[in-house]
Amino acid sequence: WQVARQHPKAFLTKNLGQDPLFIEKILSNLDDEMMQLLQQHPLIQELTKFLDSVAYSEVLA
Repeated sequence: WQVARQHPKAFLTKNLGQDPLFIEKILSNLDDEMMQLLQQHPLIQELTKFLDSVAYSEVLA
């Protein structure tokens, strides 16, 4: 977990591979109901909040 926190890109690349199609395949298999359930999960909500704050701060820079 510490490696994932300190080097998220390296961790994801190692565990999910470089091919973006892998992630696209997973996401394309999710139906609307499952997407809504995932969006309500606390981890996804916190991740979304973090990414929104980073994206917003970069727009202002």
